[in-house]
Amino acid sequence: MVVCQDQQVLTQTGADLPQLMSQLLQARALAWPASPSARFFKANFKPTAWVIPDSLYFTFEGACLPNWGPHDIDAECRLEASARMQLAPDQLALDYKVHQSTHGGLQVTVWAYEQSKLTSRTLQMKNLGFDLQVFTAQSQVAGLAGFFRHSFKSQQDLQVRMSEQMASFLSQGEVPC
Repeated sequence: MVVCQDQQVLTQTGADLPQLMSQLLQARALAWPASPSARFFKANFKPTAWVIPDSLYFTFEGACLPNWGPHDIDAECRLEASARMQLAPDQLALDYKVHQSTHGGLQVTVWAYEQSKLTSRTLQMKNLGFDLQVFTAQSQVAGLAGFFRHSFKSQQDLQVRMSEQMASFLSQGEVPC
């Protein structure tokens, strides 16, 4: 878990989300006791983003036909992810990006995640008073810059600091794998 204010970052890691939130909010109160964002943490509406490690997504590439529209691409990606993950299409949270391949054709990169896991985390966050508005992969941090209202450069700096801290925690055995 990460809380950012100005250029300062507080982090907490662990497996128990309610305990993590409590610890992080206490650390935040100590670090920034009179901050103007205090009302953000007292409000009923606390927008939240969940950054999922890339390794937890099921990712694959596929070809797109030039005549496919957005609905066709979504349907094809969902069906292919469903077959590969052995889940019903409606049990998938899915994102994709269409790009030109090196051979000139269209290609799609697909990120799939189990909808039940996302729903569970969303409900857990809601019970803790947070509104999960976006979830994304670590590799897609450019899109988070707008959500957090930070420049892309500050978002990159934050990602580097988080990765360094996570590596430190992993090497010390503080984070369960």
